[in-house]
Amino acid sequence: MNSKFEEYMNFIFKWEGDPGYVNHPDDPGGETKYGIAKTFYPHLNIKDLTKNEALVIYEKDYFIRHGINLLPEFIQLAYFDCCVNQGGNRASKTLQKAINLQADAFNFYPIAVDGIVGNITRGTCKRVNAKILVLDFIRLRLDHYRRISFREPFLRGWENRINDLLKNI
Repeated sequence: MNSKFEEYMNFIFKWEGDPGYVNHPDDPGGETKYGIAKTFYPHLNIKDLTKNEALVIYEKDYFIRHGINLLPEFIQLAYFDCCVNQGGNRASKTLQKAINLQADAFNFYPIAVDGIVGNITRGTCKRVNAKILVLDFIRLRLDHYRRISFREPFLRGWENRINDLLKNI
């Protein structure tokens, strides 16, 4: 396992590992354990999922699939956590929107907000102000939480997670 992956999983499990198995009626993911939701893994017995099995899923389906280690290190944890909590497509588009907020300041054309974090998105990450990019990314993520909070009873937990993330970047 990649050492950064292990480090980042400490943060992910802090927010996804407790209280273990849950089946909250307002959570569209349904049964969930270690942040792995039945909706996305219908073939799994979520109740019996082990932490090691969850680690394998996170490494393959999130860390590797979304190329976390291919991004500049300054954005990796924030992006990885967003992929886990909001899904890879939303995380990718949020990252691209955050990059585009700096287009004028760094004299580049905005990149496509297509949800594909390829060479252009990764390369442009390196051309912008790192600290501002992370803060804009987190702000856009928080804006999304606040937009959907009328449907979800989880806003306070999401805000706590964001505050903790800010301490870890």
